[in-house]
Amino acid sequence: MAKFCPKCGAQARDTATNCPVCDAPFDPEQLFDTPAQPEQPGSNVQQPMMNQQPMQQSMQQPMMNQQMNQQQMQQQPMMNQQMNQQPMMNQQMNQQQMQQQQANQQYWQQQNDQQASQIRHNQAMSDMNVAMNSLNEAGQHAMPQEGPTIVNANGQQMNPNAVYKPDMAMCILSYLGILALIPYLQNKKDVFIQFHAKQGLNMAIVFVGIFFVIGILSVIPGINLLCPLLYVIAFTGELVYTVMGILSSTKGEMKLLPLMEKVQIIK
Repeated sequence: MAKFCPKCGAQARDTATNCPVCDAPFDPEQLFDTPAQPEQPGSNVQQPMMNQQPMQQSMQQPMMNQQMNQQQMQQQPMMNQQMNQQPMMNQQMNQQQMQQQQANQQYWQQQNDQQASQIRHNQAMSDMNVAMNSLNEAGQHAMPQEGPTIVNANGQQMNPNAVYKPDMAMCILSYLGILALIPYLQNKKDVFIQFHAKQGLNMAIVFVGIFFVIGILSVIPGINLLCPLLYVIAFTGELVYTVMGILSSTKGEMKLLPLMEKVQIIK
């Protein structure tokens, strides 16, 4: 059976003679199987104070409630003000979001406009380069080609860019059939006169050949009916070529007449 100290209530062994806590002697004839309540000095003095505490707490409770009510009343306007400000804050946030969205839209619009402007600029530059290349090519084709060296009757070389004043009489004789032999034989050193004299002689040879063929066709029955018309056509052609050659030579031009580049009998 357990043994408890009658003074402090501490538990001790069954064979213990003194309390292990307060060293109080145990009565050998008396056993305590339950702990005794230790004596508490001043317990009678503290009891009225303990009885007064609930009374004080009950008296302080209304004051605490009043203070809590006052605090709630003080906080209520602030809470109401915060609640009233909440829609305004939400409206401001919405306005800020809308402004941010508008700013983003303006930014991307500006970016798109800049890209479109850059594309138009590049296209304009590309078109300008194409136009410049075309102008350069046209200018190159339009540049006067170097013509043959012009030598006058005295054998002196003349400036090809200068205005050449040919001998009118020799130019006219160059396209009067067999009379083209006169400038051809007389002006051997004049390249300009030689050019037109040779062209006039080649033209005379061609038309003599054409008249010869028409003369042969005139003896063929049936075809001879067309010979007068063929003579008129050949004569008209010779007259046109003669006038064209004379005009070209008197202007100082060294141009081959149509189809004459294929007839180079006298070179």
